[in-house]
Amino acid sequence: MPNWLRSALSVLIGFVVFYTLQGACTMAAARLFDRNFDQPTNGYLVVALAYTLLAALAGGYVAARIAHSAPVAHGVGLAILMLPLMILNVKKGFGGQETWFVVVRSFATPAFAIAGAVLDAARHRKLLSR
Repeated sequence: MPNWLRSALSVLIGFVVFYTLQGACTMAAARLFDRNFDQPTNGYLVVALAYTLLAALAGGYVAARIAHSAPVAHGVGLAILMLPLMILNVKKGFGGQETWFVVVRSFATPAFAIAGAVLDAARHRKLLSR
């Protein structure tokens, strides 16, 4: 497989991992917290923030792991791919969610995708040093 195709697929697969985990956790948390979509509780928002950031971390790690080279660059690629989603979340989030939640989620999610790639970069460096 050509390197450019592997790179593109790694970022897309990382996004699918992020979006799938985040969506599944959202559905589970909504049931668990019996969430009212008009007035989410602070407990729900904290849990939603936690699973969103963990999903971004996993997506970044997967993107970097699949890419095989330049792991952090692939995490940055995933973060860039997330930006339109985060902008949409900011736009619609201020309508019914706490401001702190919207701001933190929108800025921290891409950063966690990069952090996931950094985790793989550390693993990658260890493998290269052997």
